[in-house]
Amino acid sequence: MSKMIWWMGGAVAVALALGGGATAQQAEAWKPGAKRIDPNVGLAQSRMAPTGPTPRGADGKVDFTGAWGAGWPSPFGAYGRRLIDTSEPDQATMQRGNQWNKPIYKPEFWDKVHALDFSEIDVDIVYNCGERGVPRLGPPSRIMQTGKEIWLLYGGDTVRVIQIGAKHEEDDTDYDTFNGRSVANWEGDTLVIDSVGFNDRTWLRWQGYFHSANMKVRETLRREGNLLYWQNTVTDPEVLAQPWTSDVSVRRLNPNAESPEERAVCDERDAEGIVDRFYRG
Repeated sequence: MSKMIWWMGGAVAVALALGGGATAQQAEAWKPGAKRIDPNVGLAQSRMAPTGPTPRGADGKVDFTGAWGAGWPSPFGAYGRRLIDTSEPDQATMQRGNQWNKPIYKPEFWDKVHALDFSEIDVDIVYNCGERGVPRLGPPSRIMQTGKEIWLLYGGDTVRVIQIGAKHEEDDTDYDTFNGRSVANWEGDTLVIDSVGFNDRTWLRWQGYFHSANMKVRETLRREGNLLYWQNTVTDPEVLAQPWTSDVSVRRLNPNAESPEERAVCDERDAEGIVDRFYRG
């Protein structure tokens, strides 16, 4: 009867059967697989190639004007909402734990993140018709651009009008806004949007990822043919251990998009009448 020796390496167990044909050399030859790739990034890169030319304005700058439809792999962006079958916070624990990219908080703030995440629905400002705010808004659904301004539309009545080539005023950080005081500048063919002057009422994501009023957000817009690439970096040394950079969200141009309709009036619901007060899907 063969003796079994188990070699444990991380979560991988390699069984070496002495006298059963396997050798020590074969065991030593084993190597771990290639580094895993974030599926949100890998799929977007491998299955969504741009087509057509990249339009430019009279000044030679990339023109982002257009209606930008569903993205890849999720039309809601990376981890933008709970999975449909995730109806309670405890069922979402594995989903959150396995996230590839999440903000890293200072140790003393993780309890607050946990408390917000597992609390009732009304702690999230989005409940009861609250604003999502930047950067939780994600990439815009429509863009209109001139040489001096860029208009970012997010559906309904959420619009950001940002000056291109401008600088922040000294008192911009004193503002208390949901979307920040923003300016845009070119870095090559990438449009960089810097925002300050936030309040602390919104979250970075639905999982209770809060921020302070001193948060700064840098968004990048890049276009290749019929594809729009959006990404943000959040700097908030008051609560974050390090700056957090989101995954890249990709949107495809929709040349046949209809005119946007006015958003329906939000119906604020009474939390006392909801059966499951922990469902934030």
